[in-house]
Amino acid sequence: KFDGFILKNICQLEIANRIADLINNQKLRKKIGSNAVKTARQYSWDTYAKKCILNYWIMQIAINYNIILKC
Repeated sequence: KFDGFILKNICQLEIANRIADLINNQKLRKKIGSNAVKTARQYSWDTYAKKCILNYWIMQIAINYNIILKC
């Protein structure tokens, strides 16, 4: 899922080129923007809280039934 650019060198020219890419390519701009929103939603407080609660209950079940969880 492409949601941004990774810059090898943080230099003005490379940043300017990536900005120019976005300005000149509406399809790329929309794709990156849409994917970036989806990525950001994965890290919202609501999503994080739900994951914590889910993990808590998984651990409780594992403890109660002597299940060994592997990562």
